[in-house]
Amino acid sequence: MSQQQHCVALMYHALYENQEEWNALLDEEKPYAISTAEFEKHLQLLEEWDCPILAPSVFKTNPIAHWQPGVVLTFDDGHKSHYTHALPILQKYGYKALFFVTTAFTDNDPHFCSWNELKEMAAAGMDIHAHGHTHSFFANMNEEEAHEELRHSYHLLKTNIAAPWSMSFPGGRYTKRDVELAKRQGYSHVFTSEVGVIHSRRFLGQKTLPRFAIRSTTTETDLKSMVMPSGMALTKAKAIALAKTLVKKMLGNNLYHKLYTMKAGRQN
Repeated sequence: MSQQQHCVALMYHALYENQEEWNALLDEEKPYAISTAEFEKHLQLLEEWDCPILAPSVFKTNPIAHWQPGVVLTFDDGHKSHYTHALPILQKYGYKALFFVTTAFTDNDPHFCSWNELKEMAAAGMDIHAHGHTHSFFANMNEEEAHEELRHSYHLLKTNIAAPWSMSFPGGRYTKRDVELAKRQGYSHVFTSEVGVIHSRRFLGQKTLPRFAIRSTTTETDLKSMVMPSGMALTKAKAIALAKTLVKKMLGNNLYHKLYTMKAGRQN
């Protein structure tokens, strides 16, 4: 019998296989990058802990009847490693995942997936959805800019893959206005970087969907507390997230991101 009592989403970013690939990552990517061996270990641990990995389609196929405890795997940015590493590992274990891609990078930056690679991933059963067009922070945009960012990424995905029904906000920076604009554009399910479990109303898309961020420092104990969170663990995680949010508001998104990038560079 499964020990899993919640539905949670995990947020991954870049994967790397060796030191050369690690060195090639941008400094700001490294705090959230993990090795392919570590990613495989995560999948093995989820199996060991009897945590079902849910296909993203559960959000769209009669969601009331299909709500169930489990783990949803998500990947942000559309990094090239999602095609070269995440895809074959997921196929090896028979799992599906949600990939949120930054459409301006597609076919324009060799560090990110091409449209042909994304099409291949979609054909393999992966869900390809939106992460904005330019990876700019929505909280810094006026309404017209936010609308265009949402419209542009939606149109490109619809033209090249399929109409996306979900998205995630770059950097987790957004406002209530942006959620409303996303819904109007056709994104029924909006994922954030906030921590928490996915209850039935969130499952239906009536509220934003929280995720637990996987970092380079994430331990086995951390992972277990994410997928089987206790009340105390959730309270602690939310308190830390709230503190970070307050710092972002005090410094402003751009300065906070600049300081974050500088710190990441010194650590690596």
